[in-house]
Amino acid sequence: MVDPQALEEERRLMYVALTRAKEQLYLFAASERYNFGSYSANPLSRFAKEIPEEFREEVHAKQDIFGQK
Repeated sequence: MVDPQALEEERRLMYVALTRAKEQLYLFAASERYNFGSYSANPLSRFAKEIPEEFREEVHAKQDIFGQK
């Protein structure tokens, strides 16, 4: 179950990002994270997914830009 306070904080941070952008907003997310010696899925914020398609462009990079796996 999702912690209601954590969910509300995630929503607040997304709102701040969206409302402070002047002309364009770039949101970045890693598809997976390396944490404590193993990789795990890192899903995109549920609030980013709520942005209508006509206002977003998704780009998926297939390369590991920060290091080797």
